[in-house]
Amino acid sequence: MGSVEVTDLVKIFPPDVQVLKDLDLTIHDGEFFSLLGPSGCGKTTLLRTIAGLESPTSGEISISGRPVAALPPGKRNVAMVFQDYALYPHMTVRENIAYPLKVQKTPKVERNERAEGAATSLSLGELLDRRPSQLSGGQQQRAALARAMACRPDVFLLDEPLSNLDARLRLEARGFLKELQSEIGVTTVFVTHDQSEALALSDRMAVLNAGNIMQIGSPREFFHSPANLFVAEFIGMTPVNTLPAKVEGNRLHFGGAEIEIAPEDIARLEKASGLIVGVRPEYVHPQPLHDHHAGMTGRVRLLENLGTHHMVSIDVDGAVVRGLVLDGQEPSLHETISFVAEPERVMIFDSESGAALLHGLRPVH
Repeated sequence: MGSVEVTDLVKIFPPDVQVLKDLDLTIHDGEFFSLLGPSGCGKTTLLRTIAGLESPTSGEISISGRPVAALPPGKRNVAMVFQDYALYPHMTVRENIAYPLKVQKTPKVERNERAEGAATSLSLGELLDRRPSQLSGGQQQRAALARAMACRPDVFLLDEPLSNLDARLRLEARGFLKELQSEIGVTTVFVTHDQSEALALSDRMAVLNAGNIMQIGSPREFFHSPANLFVAEFIGMTPVNTLPAKVEGNRLHFGGAEIEIAPEDIARLEKASGLIVGVRPEYVHPQPLHDHHAGMTGRVRLLENLGTHHMVSIDVDGAVVRGLVLDGQEPSLHETISFVAEPERVMIFDSESGAALLHGLRPVH
């Protein structure tokens, strides 16, 4: 079993900087779990605390059902891959992979067999006698992963291992990493600030902010059902559109647009002190200017070519609203156009607390 259980975890750095605040987290055996958040949110500190490289101020950590908060890193049966891979430059790939086993006093024959097995599984068999300086970035990354695999840990801890790769190699390494984790089935905790990586790789994920866990769930839940406005704005390939909103009668008004809403949804919104609508650009589409549905209308201020689509940004009463338009159908710069949002994809948040009130509006019959 490779489960990880964190209970009431607090980490305070002197003199009085609280980086982790009473965190509770369960990572299941065999899952790929990502820790995501802005710089300084505490994700790397949490990973290092699980590894034993940082000591918790208070709280409990269990790995495979065994309390480990008081154990040194070498007794936790975890393997960590760092952002810079931390390969020893004077050692060959074989020696780098086998080094942790040497520290554990594994017999030489066995550690060489395990090092060669891990290297072969990661297509490094022909590179075992090279030094790190003779490897590409992707090969160095695989060497660091092979070193972790050779230890046969209960848990892999990955601290932004793809961030030093160029864009194309990073995409290839991302797919390779997911396939590898699926094949070996080892519980993996992956720290990243890149939400596209987290969405693509994770079985489940957690978003942290200022030492607090804002939400835990699947990538789909994060994208379609964010728990609050912070998560909605942080997750997504493109920035979510946010606009102040109000309910008048049976209609929701935002950015000049009107959407009829069901009585059940009105009841959910009436208690809020104020409303903010959030809708992702993927669910915002152009409509004819004189269509009978009121839309968000403004002049085009920016066109961004995304290949198959263009991201079109318009100015709506001082606010920027973005929508995706198929390549070849994009408007001209400074042209006045109108956008409409898919009602079932409209998210509504409390303007004071940021808490999500609705994820999609019900059809009105």
